[in-house]
Amino acid sequence: MRALTVPEARTSAPPVLLERFRLPQIDPGRGVRWVIGNALGAIAGEKYFDEIEILARDTRYGRDREQLLRFFGRSKDPRAVPLLIVLLNDDDVVAHAAEALGRHRDPRSRGPLETLLAHPLPLARREATKALRKLA
Repeated sequence: MRALTVPEARTSAPPVLLERFRLPQIDPGRGVRWVIGNALGAIAGEKYFDEIEILARDTRYGRDREQLLRFFGRSKDPRAVPLLIVLLNDDDVVAHAAEALGRHRDPRSRGPLETLLAHPLPLARREATKALRKLA
């Protein structure tokens, strides 16, 4: 899966990766779906926004969704920031949503990120702090 993150795979790999992400995980301890999400986060183009959004919102995938948020961090789609703000309320992906928001430097994220400064997860607090520094 990691080999599919090369630029040459941008056109052919995303449909296969999306299909594989949706499959039942054979060995949950191995984190295969997380690795697939990492590949999608790195190479998927904007035309896959809707499909990746559906996966990112589906809490059945738990923390396997974390790396999908990389896609939204680099997305130019105007729906990315509002989606990431919503995902700040999902403890499985909150830190990754904060990190992705930091890449956008969008002032709409300031208030929601500030609320994370008191979050119980240390990683969420750290990512919110880093994202807020980028907004300064």
